[in-house]
Amino acid sequence: FGVDGSAEMIDQARQKAIHSGSNAEFLVDDISELSKIENGSVDLVICRGNTLPHLRISDSLGSAFSAFSRVTRSGGRLVLQWLNYDLILKDKKRLVGVSGDNNEVFTRFYDFISSEEVVFNLLIQNYDEKWKSKWISTPLTPWTSDTVLDTLKRNGWQDVEIYGDIGKSEFKPDNSNNIVVLARKN
Repeated sequence: FGVDGSAEMIDQARQKAIHSGSNAEFLVDDISELSKIENGSVDLVICRGNTLPHLRISDSLGSAFSAFSRVTRSGGRLVLQWLNYDLILKDKKRLVGVSGDNNEVFTRFYDFISSEEVVFNLLIQNYDEKWKSKWISTPLTPWTSDTVLDTLKRNGWQDVEIYGDIGKSEFKPDNSNNIVVLARKN
């Protein structure tokens, strides 16, 4: 199953699956509930792409890990990936990056509200006879490695391993760009 809270994103995923010949199933659901997935029906849960910071309160993080555990069979695995907010909060580097070409520019930057909230901003500038701008701001919870690991263990996940990337490089809080966690359900 592919799960997202946004019907628009699920529609895009379905179209991509059809285009690639996949028969994957997609559901509009809240990852802190997974109410549409049967208990113990999956072997693997993958939550990646910086999804966790969209869970705005610690109860939501715990609820998501509990829901992941509920839908996973005994011995099943969990893979998490998100940006290393240990490093982001330490450095407080506001400008993340600028990319684009002569007709379109993307500027990504943070506003650091507190240790419990950052706002990710995306400024999109397009040129079509004149420059036009669009600004998108998304509040996020900068979940640190310690908080996530503690919450996982409190919600029944075992054999928890932490890495700096999907290739299982050593996680270094001061310079790994990502956090990848692998865990097993009892």
